[in-house]
Amino acid sequence: MNKDKIYKDLMVVLDTAVDLYTDFQNDMKTLCGKSCVCDLKVKKHNGDYNVVGIRRMLVKWAESLMENDPELPYTQPFHDFVQNKKKVFDSFYVRSGVEAVPTHEKIIGMLLDLLAESTFLEGRKPNPNFGLFIYELLRAKVKVQSFEKLQSLMSKLERPKGCKQYISLLRVKNRLMTHNHDVLVNFRYGDVLVAEIQICI
Repeated sequence: MNKDKIYKDLMVVLDTAVDLYTDFQNDMKTLCGKSCVCDLKVKKHNGDYNVVGIRRMLVKWAESLMENDPELPYTQPFHDFVQNKKKVFDSFYVRSGVEAVPTHEKIIGMLLDLLAESTFLEGRKPNPNFGLFIYELLRAKVKVQSFEKLQSLMSKLERPKGCKQYISLLRVKNRLMTHNHDVLVNFRYGDVLVAEIQICI
């Protein structure tokens, strides 16, 4: 099934993030300084990924797909997700911890249905808007003291030197005039991942 392939693809991405995390920490400190704080969004417990983390990644992916594909909210899987979301979350919060994993599995199953629906258009043609939009499995944060330092750091990210993994900028989001007061940068990290750094000032 298509959603089984999506789940396997997600596992490859998660495994890659875990494998590259040490390199990511070192590369970010090389570019941004020792004060740079790094985070891996999904953790393993006893050899398995935490279902909460998997659910979070799938939610992020679905949100990004909906930004790229305006038709997705009109599909049956999206309707099913909306109809069942409240019931599933009520069950998760009200019932005992014994129900937690099955509930997460229901949520993950619905999200996989939604993602599977978005991979094809009518007539089973590949949807050009579909992609693996998970931008923050590897995440870094650094604070700079001036706009000059921010510009200097952006220059380093644009032309990285001394890094173990390939880095290429994909998206820069200026949030300096918002309550975040930062610049959010997404960049290709290695062959598979898209990472994120938050530059605060």
